[in-house]
Amino acid sequence: MRSLSYAILAASALSLAACAGPSDSPFDRQGRYLSTLADPGKLVATDIAFSRAARDSGQWTAYREYAADDAVMFVPDAVNAREWLAQQENPATPLQWQPHQVWSSCDGTLAVTRGAWQIGQNRNGQYLTVWRRQDDNSYKWVQTQADTVDAPLTAPDMVQTTVADCATGEEDPSLALQAANASAQDRRMRGSGQLYDNSSRDNTLFLNMFAEADMARHWTLYVMEGGQLTEVLRGDIPAPRN
Repeated sequence: MRSLSYAILAASALSLAACAGPSDSPFDRQGRYLSTLADPGKLVATDIAFSRAARDSGQWTAYREYAADDAVMFVPDAVNAREWLAQQENPATPLQWQPHQVWSSCDGTLAVTRGAWQIGQNRNGQYLTVWRRQDDNSYKWVQTQADTVDAPLTAPDMVQTTVADCATGEEDPSLALQAANASAQDRRMRGSGQLYDNSSRDNTLFLNMFAEADMARHWTLYVMEGGQLTEVLRGDIPAPRN
């Protein structure tokens, strides 16, 4: 895993552009190169803008605006987010949140943000949101969930960002097999229910979400590190009380 230096990446892109042929604009080459790279800073900005939109435009309005067409919410049953949100009225006091951590695939096609949320001054929790990069290079969320905590989370001085190692083609076993094994392991551990797999295009970041029949949920985040998919985070949300 690595931290990105955007100045270095931009300089590399310009060097590559200088090698382009006359029929390939340096600016086009630079744009294509940069669009395939992870950009955790953009995820932080998007997550913050999402929270601001919830405050300014209404909570469910913002959720719908930032949702991918196939986004899933757990309310607590799994539902198509855009269809469910279209039927909701915005609450008078919107949820507010702040990202604390970001994980991104090497190619930037999938990312996960995690942080703290509040409603008013007395209700606090933590959230996990899965983001997928769209054709226009914006990010839309595809899964999000939240649970409560007894005490407010302590905010870090800076949002922590992690970018997966890029695949080298020498991984053994293959990334696809590693992902399949991770998913199968999660299913064996959990029993009956529905497994939701979220994977980046380059197979360097996976988030498996398992929803049990009683609506308890479990998730595991895998990030490419040293040629292997490594579990970096795991969480559980209990079944709702009757």
